[in-house]
Formats: sequence, structure tokens, C-alpha cells
Amino acid sequence: MKILAHTIFVAIFFVLVIFASMPISAFAQVPFGGPITSIIPCDEGLELYLGPPTPGSFMYSGGSVSFAYGPPTHVGQFLLGVASGFLLCTVGGTPIGGGLLILYHGSSI
Repeated sequence: MKILAHTIFVAIFFVLVIFASMPISAFAQVPFGGPITSIIPCDEGLELYLGPPTPGSFMYSGGSVSFAYGPPTHVGQFLLGVASGFLLCTVGGTPIGGGLLILYHGSSI
């Protein structure tokens, strides 16, 4: 009987340790799209400001996957893709902005 109780206690303990080591929060993947209104070069890549329908600040980094016509090149180009998480934009170690990290996107000409 003592061995069974000890085995159950150890099993519960290991399950709790596994759940306690899991991350507490995660970022959801967010669809985005719109014309580029501003491009700012950063140490991490490019900070892009998009207009409607999903205005905001987005970061294009070396890990972002580009489809269609490649990476963002000019103001007025349309992007459509998925972003997740937040990436800080720094120049020479000084933070100047940031935005959602672009995971993958397609672009217009």
C-alpha cells in the first residue's frame, strides 16, 4: 500500500513539474494587410508602417518569409501576411520604435 501511494505521489509531482515549466503566455498569429506608408531601416531589419485595413507598425527581419514579389521595397507597396510577437527597432543600440514581427507575407509590385 505504501509503494502504491508513493508511486502516485511521484507521478503527480512529475506532472506538476512538467506543467510548471511550460510558458505562461504565447502570442497569437495576427493577419495583417495594407499599403506601406513608411519604411524605417533598423539594426534588426525594417520597421514598416501600414495603412488601412490593418494600420500599425510591423517589423520585417531576416527571418521573415517573403512570397510573390519579395521583401518590402517602397512606399505604396501592398503587403498581406501574418505577424506575431513584438520586435524592438534599434539603431546603434538606441530603441527608436518597434512592431509586430512579420512571420510571412506576400507583396504587390
